[in-house]
Amino acid sequence: MTDNTLNVPTEALQNAEMTFATVSKLSIKNQTRKAALAEVNSKLTESEKEKVDLVFQCQQERIIYVEKMKDLAIKETEIYQLRYEKAINGPASNINSNGHGSIPKIPEFTGSTVGFNRWINWVSDLFSNYPQLTDFNRRMMIVDALKGEARSWYDAEPDENTTTWEYLKEALLRQFGGTNSITNALKTISAMKLTTRSDFNSFIVRIRPAIQIVAKNDNVLAIAMLRNQIDPEIKRFIPEIENELFAAFETRVKLQCFEIQPDESKKNLNNSDAMEIGVINAPIQKYGNAQYVPNNRFGNRNPMPHIPANTTMAKSIFDEYVKNCYYYGCGKRGHLRTMCTNNKQKFKNYRNFNAVENEDSKESNENDTGKDMA
Repeated sequence: MTDNTLNVPTEALQNAEMTFATVSKLSIKNQTRKAALAEVNSKLTESEKEKVDLVFQCQQERIIYVEKMKDLAIKETEIYQLRYEKAINGPASNINSNGHGSIPKIPEFTGSTVGFNRWINWVSDLFSNYPQLTDFNRRMMIVDALKGEARSWYDAEPDENTTTWEYLKEALLRQFGGTNSITNALKTISAMKLTTRSDFNSFIVRIRPAIQIVAKNDNVLAIAMLRNQIDPEIKRFIPEIENELFAAFETRVKLQCFEIQPDESKKNLNNSDAMEIGVINAPIQKYGNAQYVPNNRFGNRNPMPHIPANTTMAKSIFDEYVKNCYYYGCGKRGHLRTMCTNNKQKFKNYRNFNAVENEDSKESNENDTGKDMA
């Protein structure tokens, strides 16, 4: 029998044992780390579950809060309704107990100047016959009778003009009644001004009845009076249109006011959100009295070719534009189709294009002769 025993050096055995020990230690560390990772994952799962529970609890509390606020609003509405009924029906019950009967209801007033004097006299006589009515009751009855344009006027009227019945009566007389109603309307119109910081709704609610008193059904006069009270910063963006209705002009003014009024949300933009946009010069075609003409975007294009002599761009911008252009007809970059000498296509304006071709050919001939002489 042959002896197959291998003689392994002692150093190799020691190295193998050290390697095995190192691998065993690394395996133990790996198992330990796996266990730690599993523990961390379990903790993370528990924290995510707790987070979901907290979010759900927050949603439940928010729903409860909304329901409570809804109930509170309903109760407040009921309280105000009871107070209103008490203010209206309270004096009537006292009158019934004294044997004088109930208070007649004030007729509705919609803001028409016709019949206003009779209406205000009727109200004054009513309050004179029932002196037990408080100032608050009188104002509540008047406000309840105001409808339509009259109610809109009341909502826009300053508070200092409605604090008492006497002040409210004077304001009503200034706005709707008396022989000087046109004079009062003109004073109201001249005292009002629509600027970029004005509230358009309050402005138009107060000035519209005054303009209607003076202009009646004349749209031209009404528009002229309203236009005269508009700030030039707004008026210059509102061109005049012939035979326009007052309501249409009012709508245009409203849209323009909302367009140019400062938006507070635009002031909160960070510098990181800003974007620089280069200036591009472009022609603006005007029609008539600067009126916008729809559906005619391509009907008035410039028929001449786009060349340095026929462009609205600055020279530096045009050169940069030409440098980035690529003409597929000749497969070259750095020139336009209208500037390519190999382009035989004709354009609408033959004379100008031929003149440009002649100038280009002259320049090329001069360059060639200069090179030959050199």
